[in-house]
Amino acid sequence: MILRPHSSWISRGLLGVVLFLAGAILYVLPGVRDTTFGSAMLVVSILGMALILVHKGFVYVVSRAIPFWNISLLPFLYIAYALRGGAALLLVAAAAAGDVFDIGLLEAIKLWVVVSSGVLLLLYLALANNAGPAARRSLQELVAGRLSPAFYAGTIFLGLVIPIVLGAVGSTTGLWRGLLAFVGLSSLAGDFFVQYCIVKAGIYLPIVGELPPARSYRGRPRLF
Repeated sequence: MILRPHSSWISRGLLGVVLFLAGAILYVLPGVRDTTFGSAMLVVSILGMALILVHKGFVYVVSRAIPFWNISLLPFLYIAYALRGGAALLLVAAAAAGDVFDIGLLEAIKLWVVVSSGVLLLLYLALANNAGPAARRSLQELVAGRLSPAFYAGTIFLGLVIPIVLGAVGSTTGLWRGLLAFVGLSSLAGDFFVQYCIVKAGIYLPIVGELPPARSYRGRPRLF
């Protein structure tokens, strides 16, 4: 699997890591950045970054045995959350570095990315509701089952409500650096929780028979 990038998204992700690290390390070596070779290494590192960005969602979406993951929108949702994670790190860096970054521009980009990822998340959940009984069971675990505390507190409150509300305030009045860092850290926590919840909510579709009643999952849920 590791050595089959033509057929394995895990292999493509590892290839992306190798390309990114090799290109980035060579690019930052003294005397390399402004050369043709340096430009080539920058392109290599960007290609590796792109593979890292897209591969994780496709790793899950090809898992047909878990219908909650086998939804075509999932890779785009993961890409959106990867972009907002990068924007969140830039906000934290901007809060620490001061005037090195254009904070106003970063706040606007972050707000746009968070709102977009929230819309994609709602669309993903709507698609899951129509993706069969196993996917609906996963959705129930997420919004009304044992994963609901992590989903509402982590994914919704930390990952969407705080960044959107404070981001909207910051776009009009500005935010002091400590609050800017808090927005970035809150968003990063939300990024973790959305992936945690999606992975943990995945329920295997039975090969034979039907899904057991929902109450049989309590205490020993058949989750990935």
